[in-house]
Amino acid sequence: GDVRGVLVGASGAGVSIVANKFKGVYAVPAESPGAARRARAMHNANVLTLGGMSPECGDAPQIVDAFLTQAFGEAPVAQGEAAPSWWSEDLVAYLRESAPLVDRMEMRAIDEGVQAFLHTEMAKEDRD
Repeated sequence: GDVRGVLVGASGAGVSIVANKFKGVYAVPAESPGAARRARAMHNANVLTLGGMSPECGDAPQIVDAFLTQAFGEAPVAQGEAAPSWWSEDLVAYLRESAPLVDRMEMRAIDEGVQAFLHTEMAKEDRD
């Protein structure tokens, strides 16, 4: 299904980095409702990360609402606003066609990361 999450850290960046280590998680920090909408609309991000120490933390309710209500492949605007001039059906088609490629690249990166780890001293020590 369409499961989404929200993580909060000091800046939002660190929790995003850690969350993105997990298969199927596409976490992105956003400091404005517009950034949150674009992350969902263009990248199909499913985890929003926020910084509790950022000056924008007072905007968190609006940022979370924008993230949770925005759909992938729909113009990244608030209800009633016009789509940006750069938003087009060609862009939507490209985004939707690229999604399976992103999934394949994710699996390749995970496999390469596991293979690289298996050759580290730490992994060798754990096997012994």
